[in-house]
Amino acid sequence: MRPLTVTAAATLMIISPWSVVRAGLVGAPGDLYVAGHVSNNVLQFDGVTGEFVAAFVGDGLHVPRGIGFGPNGNLFVADSATDSIQEMDGATGQVVGPFAAHPAIDQANQLLFSPEGYLFVSNVPSSAAGSHVARMDSGTGAFLDTLGAGLLFNPQGLLLTPDGHLLVANDGAYDNVLKFDGSTGAYLGEFVSTGSGGLDDPTGMAWGPNGNLFVASIQTDRVVEFDGLSGQFIRVFASGENLQRPRVVEFGPNGNLFVANETADNVVEFDGSSGAFVRVFAESGGLDYPIGMAFKPVPEAASAGLLIVLLAWPRNRNRRL
Repeated sequence: MRPLTVTAAATLMIISPWSVVRAGLVGAPGDLYVAGHVSNNVLQFDGVTGEFVAAFVGDGLHVPRGIGFGPNGNLFVADSATDSIQEMDGATGQVVGPFAAHPAIDQANQLLFSPEGYLFVSNVPSSAAGSHVARMDSGTGAFLDTLGAGLLFNPQGLLLTPDGHLLVANDGAYDNVLKFDGSTGAYLGEFVSTGSGGLDDPTGMAWGPNGNLFVASIQTDRVVEFDGLSGQFIRVFASGENLQRPRVVEFGPNGNLFVANETADNVVEFDGSSGAFVRVFAESGGLDYPIGMAFKPVPEAASAGLLIVLLAWPRNRNRRL
């Protein structure tokens, strides 16, 4: 067998491809994107440092609320003033166009894509009696049906359970979290009971790394933790002066909890295990009344692999193995 020749003094540098891909670029994966309800934009912040990167979407929005990245990698925005879901290019932030517009979308609030090919949209119409969740085709934007009519009052956050069912934060008079079949839309009952743990106007929801449910209680300035299987109250996870009408909650790539404060015009970070306050994560760029927030997914190939770079390869310094 022919001997392998290697360089004795070569230098190896191992880099995460994520750091190469993101590198503070506009539209980078792993960064945090926040919708300004009053400023009519979506701002991008570095997903590690919280530094302002750019106004990712600066035009084409009218009182935006919830946001989310779709299966095609583009950004979708609940545009409440136009009763529609707007689609933006996921790399540039440029307007693609209206993705979904139907009478069932009435002051669109939050949105959620499901693996089964649905786009769920919660609505907060001027008449709360007409509250519902609209279900659209996630590929075409075509209207399919509505869920929760007569059971919901100003529905807010949307979340899928591990077995594919839909949870809806039920604001206002009910102060609970309801569960619906993710395929048929049938009502499956209360998942979190009315007022449990002091819940008052629940808004954003997120699954924690421990499998439990975390819900923002906007009137009490708290984030409350519930058992992920039973919906039973566990504890007040975060509270205090750093929460000012918390609207949206997301667990970040580092495992910590990020909360958008609608009246403080910022995003704050809490330890994902203890609930201890870590820092004000993002507040620059003209952020005004944030009520939509999402971390852009990191491509699996970039998050899993390593890039090996060979540096300082000298000549004539080879040896045989």
